[in-house]
Amino acid sequence: MTPTTASEIRDQIISLVSAIIPRSQASSRFRLHREEQPIDVFGDAHPDAVLRLFSVLDLGRYKAPTVSGIDTEWRESTFIVLVGYPATSRAGKGNARSIEDMINQDGDLIDEAIGLRGFGNFTKSVMMPESWDRQTLDGENTRWIRIETTHGYWRNKSHVPI
Repeated sequence: MTPTTASEIRDQIISLVSAIIPRSQASSRFRLHREEQPIDVFGDAHPDAVLRLFSVLDLGRYKAPTVSGIDTEWRESTFIVLVGYPATSRAGKGNARSIEDMINQDGDLIDEAIGLRGFGNFTKSVMMPESWDRQTLDGENTRWIRIETTHGYWRNKSHVPI
């Protein structure tokens, strides 16, 4: 198995979510937020610009390694994925129901890409998510898919800065 890092897993999650082709309004693809300010703050200030805008952040929750050897160790990292939707009728004439349908469809596609059904999209050194929690949250002018996922992986200790 090739060791990896939390940042490589985060970048893989970003690539996989960016590659998703939505089932409804397929021309509005998933776009990565530039993180100049928190995505939820940006989204509530600019709700029309938030459709499928997403962020992936490493929460920095690290436990002691379960297994540790001379050169590699087993680590777990928790990531937050936030995907934004305007709380408007932009999703269709069903208004709130159309947004809810879009959020549910997109959430299922994200699960297929990076969740329990998407474990084949990661290297063999990264295990399928050890935990997965998906919620829909309401902002001031937005709706959000919030996914918290923990991935286990083999990390090469020789690449750890001292």
